[in-house]
Amino acid sequence: MKRISFLISVTALFVSACGGAKPNLPDTNALSTQIAATVNAAINNVLPTSGPNVVPTKASIVPPPEATKAPIVPPSAATKAPKTPTNNSGGSFSPITFAIGENNYEPVDVMDTFPDGVTSVYAFFNAVNIPKGTKWQSQWFVDGTETTKLKDHIWDLKPNDVNWLVFFVTDNSALDAGEYELKLTIDGKVVQSGQFTIEQNGELDFGAITFAAGVDKNDQPVDPVSTRDPTFPAGTKEVYAFFSGLNVPKGTDWQSQWFVNGESAIDPTNHTWNLGSTEQNWISFFNQDKSPLDPGTFEVKLTIDGTVVNIGSFVVSAK
Repeated sequence: MKRISFLISVTALFVSACGGAKPNLPDTNALSTQIAATVNAAINNVLPTSGPNVVPTKASIVPPPEATKAPIVPPSAATKAPKTPTNNSGGSFSPITFAIGENNYEPVDVMDTFPDGVTSVYAFFNAVNIPKGTKWQSQWFVDGTETTKLKDHIWDLKPNDVNWLVFFVTDNSALDAGEYELKLTIDGKVVQSGQFTIEQNGELDFGAITFAAGVDKNDQPVDPVSTRDPTFPAGTKEVYAFFSGLNVPKGTDWQSQWFVNGESAIDPTNHTWNLGSTEQNWISFFNQDKSPLDPGTFEVKLTIDGTVVNIGSFVVSAK
């Protein structure tokens, strides 16, 4: 399996931190290619904790709506549409599946509508009798407008292997709301396409999530990972998720929930926003005994008023 990136005992801590507002959204640009890592793991043992200037929540845990409990959401019929005609040599691609992340060659949290705070979306598809060495192309569109130039690739996998692409703008910036489309081309013919939506959130919102290995004395991220490859090395013991409020008044109730390899790792945790409406906050994920996190794909969902307003994922490498 190959990944191509487009220019993309535990517990949750709920710790308030001062910081800046959401970064400006840049235009999409550049492409790069990388090899995907195989990841899998399990997480157990949880321990709540807190950081500086925390006002602990006293509300009882209230489970979010069913939609936030299911990390895997079946793709819509649009992503399973019949294949378009094949190229002259007979090769094609399967229907495209979109997801928040990847684990062991499989999509994590499949969906066709994402909240507007996400920083990347993964596109999965199988080759259908494509010989090794075949030239193929990919191209992204937003609201019907070309967002990236036609990108050339060489199929260097087996004729029916899985491949995946990642779409994102510059590091740690949220994707704009809109209708996104990926087209896959062989011999000048579009042989497959798929669509997903970035949906505008309501007035209360959280900005893009930045994952980092630590936090400094000013509550700023230390050694953040890149959106194009959000991977932490084997042996990582704790990962911090930083995000800013967007018009979130003090006293607003919100929730966080962590998933590992597509499965819930801890029950939803209730919080109260005790910062300024656009200040930065962070939560973190670690083992109770402070041992290294198991390899795998980790995902956090942030909820306000029963609506998931942001989702982010990162990987802990197996080696």
